[in-house]
Amino acid sequence: NTRSSVKKKGGTEFYPHHLIGRGGHKEVFNVTWDIMAKSVVKPILTSEDRDKMPIIIDESESKNVVMVRPQNTLNSNNVSKFREEMMLQSRFSELGLAPKVLKINTELKNNKGYTPYAYTNRCYFDICEYKFKTIQKNLKALFDAVANEGYIYTDIKQGNICILNEGSKRTKNPKFVFVDFDQDYIYPYK
Repeated sequence: NTRSSVKKKGGTEFYPHHLIGRGGHKEVFNVTWDIMAKSVVKPILTSEDRDKMPIIIDESESKNVVMVRPQNTLNSNNVSKFREEMMLQSRFSELGLAPKVLKINTELKNNKGYTPYAYTNRCYFDICEYKFKTIQKNLKALFDAVANEGYIYTDIKQGNICILNEGSKRTKNPKFVFVDFDQDYIYPYK
């Protein structure tokens, strides 16, 4: 009883699927074209929820895309903060310091409040697979690049630093980026 993929101008409609990660306040999902996918054992999002959260992308890009959303519904003030966070990530992605933001939606609402979400490019959190000596220059370059943009990033931890375009194999020269741009932890130092 699955619906076939919906082709649109510019690609195929994709929806959030499995929960693949969770931080202090956000959840991360991989994507699927099959809105009726039954392979989720304990679904966090219903098919009806997922149907309201599409993104149109080329099928070849789908393995490189994730959906990020707050774990809880938000009030209008907090939904603005989520949007600002995603816009800041978008700015840093243009500088090569964050995964690219593909879509932000802050209009979605239910009876409890707003349920914003954003689609971004995927990155890989296997920073601990590397010996520090081999990556310390790359990490310093990331920290310096953020500082050169006039910001202080204070939430430096394994869960907020990931590697772009690593895929299933390790690279000798990983490109580290930040993923959490909550403005309580990154701010203009002037």
